Amino acid sequence: MIHTNKITAAEKTRSALEAEIQKLDTDDKLDAEKLRYGWIRDATTPRTLTEEERAKIATARVHRAATRRIKIVWLNRTRNVLEELKSVLKQQQEEESARRNQQDAEMQRQWDEEMQRQWDEAVKRRQARQETERQKQQKKSDEAAARWRREWHEFLAQQDRREKAWERAKEEAEEEARKQREQKLAKEKLDLERAAE
Repeated sequence: MIHTNKITAAEKTRSALEAEIQKLDTDDKLDAEKLRYGWIRDATTPRTLTEEERAKIATARVHRAATRRIKIVWLNRTRNVLEELKSVLKQQQEEESARRNQQDAEMQRQWDEEMQRQWDEAVKRRQARQETERQKQQKKSDEAAARWRREWHEFLAQQDRREKAWERAKEEAEEEARKQREQKLAKEKLDLERAAE
């Protein structure tokens, strides 16, 4: 995993090399002007360069040019490394973002499944309560219908018993009246027979 500290360090190295190269260029420009015009400012008074000073300045420019080439090589390498680090970091950030998005999507999927499961369970519980209540109401209704049928049958049985009792009483009364008439007729017949004698 590329850490941003590595990129920060590479950027600091690049900036330092660029500043060093810029200083080398500035110093070389000053030396070039000295050689071109052949004088330098010594304290506050300009004076002409000696041959020895010209040789030293020329040698310094050669060393400076070699140093500049080396630093440019290092600067280019640093820039290449920095670009590579940034490219790798960007790729890693994209991969990390994709991984987080996948994790978020997975968490969302699990959340949706859990919510759906709880909803389904709630629906099942509600349906079970409704079914239990329906069965209770059906049982009450069946018991009420059975009680009504039983009471109706008892009423019909009582009605039948009353009608039969009334029929028996009527038959008994008619039988008693018939016997009384027969006894009365027999007595009247007997009285007539006695009167004829």
